[in-house]
This record gives sequence, C-alpha cells and structure tokens, in this order.
Amino acid sequence: MDAVCVTEKVCDAKMQAFSESIKRHEEGLERQTEKTSDIRELIVEMAEINKRHDSEIDNHGKRLAELESKPSKRWETIVEAVLRWGIVAALVALLAIK
Repeated sequence: MDAVCVTEKVCDAKMQAFSESIKRHEEGLERQTEKTSDIRELIVEMAEINKRHDSEIDNHGKRLAELESKPSKRWETIVEAVLRWGIVAALVALLAIK
C-alpha cells in the first residue's frame, strides 16, 4: 500500500507541475499573441505612413521639376524678346535707310 501512496503523490506532483507549466505556456502564448497583434497594427500604420511619404515625394518631384524648368523658360522669354526687338530694330533701320 505504501507504493500506491507514493505513486499517487508522485503522480499528483507531476500533474501539478504539468498544470503550472501549461498555465505558464498559455500565459506566454497570450502575451505573444498580444505582441503580434500590436506589431500588425504598427505595420498597418507604417504602410500608411509610407503611402503618404510616397505621395509627398511625388509632389516634391513635380515641384522640383517645375522650379528647375523656370530658368530655361526665362531664357527662352529673353531670347524671344531680343529677337523681336532685333527684327523691329532691323526693320526700322531698313526703313530709315530708304
């Protein structure tokens, strides 16, 4: 009968240890699940931030191209004005000669 008591005590102790171990693992799994959920939310937020940044970068690219083209547009305007006034001056000079 003594062996039966030891066996039951050992069995009960092992069951208690297994139950505590399972409880700890379940708690750890729950914490990991919460962390995974938090990480998913952060990933969604980061994706939105990246989309917004991409849009802003595209906008900056357009604005930069516009700013870079302004000097050439000014140069074209100056050249056109010089040519027009040059033609007018040549015509006036031609008329003055006749």
